[in-house]
Amino acid sequence: MRIFRSLFCITCFLVFSGVFAQVQYKIEIRDVSTEEPVSFATIRFDGSNRGLIADYNGQFRLPFITAEDISFLVITSIGYQELKVEINSLLKNELNILRMQSQTEALDAVILNSKKPRVFLNEVKKNKKLLASDIVRKAVYAIPVNLDDKPHSYIGYYRDYQIIDELYFNLNEGILEQYDGGIYSNKVQDSVNQSVFYSFKTNRNFNVDEYYTKAYNEVTKYIQNADILPYGGNELTLLNVHDAIRNYDISSFSFVYKITRDFLFNHEFVKGDVRFIDDEPVINIIIESKKGKVSYAHTAYGVISISLEDFSIHNFSYTVYDFNKLNPLFNIETEYRRQDGAMYLNYITFNNRFVITDGKIFQESNVIYNREQNRFYVNFDTDLDVKTVQRRDFKIRYNDKRIFIQKLEILNPQRISLQVADFDDSLKELTFEEMDGFTFNIRNISDINGRVIYEPQKKLGYQFREFFVQEVIPRKIQDESLKVIPKNSGLMSAPINENTEMDVYIINSPLMQRRMKKDKN
Repeated sequence: MRIFRSLFCITCFLVFSGVFAQVQYKIEIRDVSTEEPVSFATIRFDGSNRGLIADYNGQFRLPFITAEDISFLVITSIGYQELKVEINSLLKNELNILRMQSQTEALDAVILNSKKPRVFLNEVKKNKKLLASDIVRKAVYAIPVNLDDKPHSYIGYYRDYQIIDELYFNLNEGILEQYDGGIYSNKVQDSVNQSVFYSFKTNRNFNVDEYYTKAYNEVTKYIQNADILPYGGNELTLLNVHDAIRNYDISSFSFVYKITRDFLFNHEFVKGDVRFIDDEPVINIIIESKKGKVSYAHTAYGVISISLEDFSIHNFSYTVYDFNKLNPLFNIETEYRRQDGAMYLNYITFNNRFVITDGKIFQESNVIYNREQNRFYVNFDTDLDVKTVQRRDFKIRYNDKRIFIQKLEILNPQRISLQVADFDDSLKELTFEEMDGFTFNIRNISDINGRVIYEPQKKLGYQFREFFVQEVIPRKIQDESLKVIPKNSGLMSAPINENTEMDVYIINSPLMQRRMKKDKN
């Protein structure tokens, strides 16, 4: 069985700016053996409940002013040994590479050395022997038990952006607080579940092009072989809809839909390896869509990581492909972590592939007839790919009567002359630029940028929405004086709440540009 994931890799240049020039720590976390990034590792500030999440490239930034009150960083990730790093050992304004060691102990060895009750540990060994489908079933039905049913809030770093031509575009980012009324409330619809911004703006250190932010319209911007349902008017609402764990009792996305019902019937499950997070054994269950149970045009792959202690879901990765087997149609990564006995969101990232035209169509700028020379001059705004220019690809008619082209000449990269046969007497009276009655049909030729005449140039892009939690606050109820983000309108028009206490949270802008990598595992 092959597992597909959407992967990214790093280009080799840093983004510098006046904002980024502030004193800070730049950190990248890698696997000590493979040198691959440890994606979405969790970084906690020792002695506090705050922290941040590394991005897919295993990177994060830590402002020096924030680090002044921190002695150590505690870094964890499923399948790795905890890494504790002293702040004073890090270099300022340089990229610090930290390496994590995978945790390879066998389950029996962990149980043998564990201080937990023997009865409990025997239950873990019994759970591991269950069929993969039974482990998944127990996990999805245990969601309302394992998640907090009381009000709480998440404070963290939110961003949305597009990747076009392997570059970031329109990176909007800020500090966000999401209020959650508990697992038995509807995350998307209930009024107790609101979000507020303490900061939010477009990062002008990255590419900005409003053309890429236009709405999907099935013509100039569209998603091939899929639709995104209009659950609301902004990317945050859309992101929240795609948390299948939090929305366990409502339909979320294809082909998971309602995770306690459709997900179980639409997929095959195979047990993978057992990894550990804080000495808790977590088994990876490999997911593959059943043929005939989902659309024949799509396939889905993923991994769900489930605790063998209480069947809590720690991580859920899900990717859908259509005919394009190299670039996924969409990808969702969600992680929950344990705090005070309950599971809380740690991060969620959702991206989808889209097609957009560049708004520029290659075509002739004008056509002029010279009566004395019996020639037509065709002018273009961009240079032609002269190898594609053939006489047979130009057709001229006058009042539906075809005019024979005797000779084609390329006068310069943007100008062509067409020598035509003698006209009948009625055509000889035409003035120098009179073109009424003429129709031109040009086909197959291209400009030097590869654009075929009259065909809009299509680009492949990805739309990202991401939320990385920096602190979970249990038993917190929304302050009614806060101005909430409307769920049905754009985020750029959302109100900003002034609160100096939020200055301790970090705008974790990307350290480097990154590009989509076509890859199969």
